[in-house]
Amino acid sequence: MRVMITGAGGFIGRASTRELQRPGALRRADGGVIPVSEILPVDRVPTTYECADSMRVAIVTADLGTIGFAPDPAIQHIVGGRPKHFDSGAARAPGIRADADIAAAIAAHLADRAASATAERPR
Repeated sequence: MRVMITGAGGFIGRASTRELQRPGALRRADGGVIPVSEILPVDRVPTTYECADSMRVAIVTADLGTIGFAPDPAIQHIVGGRPKHFDSGAARAPGIRADADIAAAIAAHLADRAASATAERPR
């Protein structure tokens, strides 16, 4: 598989590039390995990497904002079959409330993780 990583000069992009060089880094749901044959790290700023000898890594400095968008008919067909409007009535019925915005959803998630990290674990 050929993999392109956008924002490759950043923290996550560098970590992803490094991890994908490890044999067996990508796996299918059934556990089978997806071999990575080429990695294409892309960022707006010049970036350098230490690469595994067996891995082909081509570093590209570019602004992806200049790339045009052309809809993929297969993806449009899949997306076109999805509901256009989401009704959360089924979630509201048992008393589940929607978060006010994405920041509230993230804060709730972090609070849940912090609470579970400090909770006593059963033995």
